[in-house]
Amino acid sequence: MRGYLLAAFAVFAPAASLIAAVALCFVGIGPSRTDLIVFVVGTLATMAGVELGLHRYFAHRAFTAAPALVWVLGALGSSAFLGPVMWWVATHRRHHASTDREGDPHSPHWPVGGVRGLLHAHVGWLFRPEHTAMTISARDVKDLWQSPRAMSLHRSYLWWGALGLAIPTLIGWAAGGPRGALTGFLWGGMTRIFVVSHLTWAVNSFGHALGGRARLPHSGQARNNFWLTLPALGGGNHGNHHDAPRSYTTRVRWWQVDPGGALIRGLSWCGLAGDLKQPERSRTES
Repeated sequence: MRGYLLAAFAVFAPAASLIAAVALCFVGIGPSRTDLIVFVVGTLATMAGVELGLHRYFAHRAFTAAPALVWVLGALGSSAFLGPVMWWVATHRRHHASTDREGDPHSPHWPVGGVRGLLHAHVGWLFRPEHTAMTISARDVKDLWQSPRAMSLHRSYLWWGALGLAIPTLIGWAAGGPRGALTGFLWGGMTRIFVVSHLTWAVNSFGHALGGRARLPHSGQARNNFWLTLPALGGGNHGNHHDAPRSYTTRVRWWQVDPGGALIRGLSWCGLAGDLKQPERSRTES
């Protein structure tokens, strides 16, 4: 029952909040300029926490990170309310181990296909205990059990999520009193979660069902989706990622873009990231 409640909150609460935020606009309540700035900055920061932190660092070890960067990326990723670090990593590693076949938690091709499969891959799998139970997937995160920082971030997941809601609410209060606190919570808090969640889930669903063919030897049914690339910080190059999952970048051809990979390179120039794994060194998890 607890799993269903958490899934229902993750799927329906942000959507209901977005509807409420839009409805308030019609009666002249928000969003203010402050709300919009906090929303945009918060969405980009949270997406970086998911794509660079939960995905490329914790799940695939595509680069090394300074302790401060690990905390920042882990906290930002946790603020998306997509699940604790170790649960997210375990689920994602199972996805790569059994891509689009039995055992894949969120494939649009298994256990059902078509429109039902797309819905399952997007959010339906969250309501299936056999795909979300940590007791089943804990074996996939043995390396993280040995990381004190990963363990601390995992255990403090709800605190980071709550902080991600409290900060925009407090900024809104400072800028506009109680009304500002409400619009800050709705736009910088819940709508931010809605956007980041659905971008991440879209990579799971549309990234394996729609888009161009990757035409790479290890990509399987994963596709590159140009329209997802920028908002998902490079996650839309999903075929490239499945071909070389341990690479720090999803950019393979000169004309492809990967904002997340560019940010990781920038962090390496600052001495905060290192050992950036290249595509040709990234076949061990395919």
